Amino acid sequence: MPPPHPQRQALAATLSIVLTAIIGAGIVANLDVAFLRAGLFNWLAFLFYLGGVWLLFQQPPEEGIEQRGTKQRLAASIPGYLGCTVVIILAGPYFSTSADGLARISGLGHSFIGTTLVALATSLPELVATVAAFRMDRPELAIGNIFGSNMFNMAMFLPLDWYYKGNLLHAAADVNAVTALGVIFCTGVAVAALLAGSRTSPRC
Repeated sequence: MPPPHPQRQALAATLSIVLTAIIGAGIVANLDVAFLRAGLFNWLAFLFYLGGVWLLFQQPPEEGIEQRGTKQRLAASIPGYLGCTVVIILAGPYFSTSADGLARISGLGHSFIGTTLVALATSLPELVATVAAFRMDRPELAIGNIFGSNMFNMAMFLPLDWYYKGNLLHAAADVNAVTALGVIFCTGVAVAALLAGSRTSPRC
């Protein structure tokens, strides 16, 4: 199995923390300030996401990955990747409609259903992909999927703001800031574990 690179993983996790903190701050600040039809904090998160992706791209690739037959494998992998992506996109609207009905009927509220049941269900494909990556002895791919997904989700507030045609964070319930704080805490624990593990694990 390729040796893990906890520093690179910790960098991705730290970027996820900062992005979540920006969005959480936007909810708490409750500022109805827009720039080019999107909220100020959403712009900050998106620009920071682009900078974070560039920073991750500058990191050296991990060692130990087989390079033979790359073109053939790439040609076979792209259609499968795109096909799975289309299935998820097509299922999304129906899933949101069902979640909305569940929130109304149960009386639990949209924030609670979105934070718990919707988040759980939409994370299941990530869980399956992460487990599959571990089974392929690709820990970088598995852990990067988790932290990268969090980063991408925070960056998506900008296009969602355009679609919403208003300041999305200004309209969000304050309880979502508590969710953001929970994400920051959990990711911070993961960063500590990654860095502590890099110091205690034996070197090969």
